[in-house]
Amino acid sequence: MQNKKALFWSGGLSSLSCLKHLIKNGCSKNEIILITLLSKEANEVGYTGIPEEIISLQARYMGMKLVRLYNNELSNKVVIKLKEQGYQFYSGQRNEKFTKQLAIADININTPFMGLAYTEFLEDQNNRAILTSVDREDQQRFLGKELRDIDIDFNEMDIDTFVIFDPLMRIRIPFSKNIIVEKDNHFICKIRNV
Repeated sequence: MQNKKALFWSGGLSSLSCLKHLIKNGCSKNEIILITLLSKEANEVGYTGIPEEIISLQARYMGMKLVRLYNNELSNKVVIKLKEQGYQFYSGQRNEKFTKQLAIADININTPFMGLAYTEFLEDQNNRAILTSVDREDQQRFLGKELRDIDIDFNEMDIDTFVIFDPLMRIRIPFSKNIIVEKDNHFICKIRNV
């Protein structure tokens, strides 16, 4: 396997867009592994509030390998090992928020969507995604709602999303909106499996 890729996976539209980008450019799904970074305290993707069990469902529905890591020294060793095995690292991030939070390994992360407007991710109508994190208090009422059902200017905000359906995943992932918490100047909707 010469074309090995490791994609940092949050479960949102930008992660999915990056996965589709890799596949479109000649990678097969078996050449790509997904890496999700979890917070130890809650076993969830820290900046979106998505629990590990739901991220695992996404990976299973897509038939892809998922590596669960925490932002710590042991995870650093895992990432270095992947680098030694020839993996190239990718992220769907559009700004530097993710890499600033990343405390593991000094690695080069390819970011094909850096600076891209969020509305460009919304143009693919096959995706169904919900809003999981916003940075404006007046927009928190939209948390847990499908993006296509709300009318806000996504490019004015720092947001995170979660994909509940895409043809790559085959079936819709059921979820329930639990509670909203404030963390690092963001309002995060805790999503749970139902």
